[in-house]
Amino acid sequence: MFFKTNIKNNNSSINDLYNNLNLLSRQYNSLTENTVRIKNRYIQLVNLVFPEMSLVFKGKELYEKKALYLLKEFSHADVIRCKRVDALAYNMAKTQGKSYGYYMNKAAKLKEYAINSYPGVSVDSQDVDNLKEIIDIIIYNQEKLDLCKEKMITLAKQSSLFPIINSIFGIGELSASLLISELRDVTRFDNIKQLNAFCGLDPTIIQSGKSINYHGPISKRGNRQARKILFNCCVSIITTSTIHNPNNSIYLYFRKKQSEGKHYYECITACCTKLLRIIFALCKSNSSFIN
Repeated sequence: MFFKTNIKNNNSSINDLYNNLNLLSRQYNSLTENTVRIKNRYIQLVNLVFPEMSLVFKGKELYEKKALYLLKEFSHADVIRCKRVDALAYNMAKTQGKSYGYYMNKAAKLKEYAINSYPGVSVDSQDVDNLKEIIDIIIYNQEKLDLCKEKMITLAKQSSLFPIINSIFGIGELSASLLISELRDVTRFDNIKQLNAFCGLDPTIIQSGKSINYHGPISKRGNRQARKILFNCCVSIITTSTIHNPNNSIYLYFRKKQSEGKHYYECITACCTKLLRIIFALCKSNSSFIN
């Protein structure tokens, strides 16, 4: 094989690029999973020290720096009750770039809720210190996540496939980087069936006697992380297309599968296969996405 030059020429620098991307992707995934667990613990502690906190900081606001730094300094409803409104507003204003009046309104609501609050633990409880430690861990993890994300995007941009995948509607720089880190060089596959099998999206073959079903559920034997990223990308594309691009091919395909009476997850899985076909075709032809 060597003298007939039938061995593929593997570029070590390209392999190093994809290997490092894959390692960064796994690190990003690990940090994300760890952050989710810590945030669940954070919510438990907040409900003990100041249950009404979630009424002032709703949804994702409770994990933003203004809420984290506020609770780190004033970690109990009794402490907030004794503070002036302007002191609470000043603490929040140090972390965000909104108007001071916005923080004064937030601080006034906090003060009002704190006066009527009945915490589950006293101000001297160990859970108050536990909350401060958890907040430090959340802030630290978020900084590491942002750094990992920045490194991954910078590295992924060195791949020729990045602008192609990033051109697909609904796929941002982070999603494109994650896809490249798991799929690597898509052009190494000879056909879409190989790529589907690599991701575990190929259908299982169910045989019973002479009866053979070639259209069973997906095998799930391939790259689990790649399937997860494809799933999240499809959800993002469908959600964004609902308002901004109703003629998107993946969105229309999702609606078609829904009209056939299929379950939501079946529809998303079918869209993952379609998205993978689009990525494979674009990378093979070295062309950008046009909807």
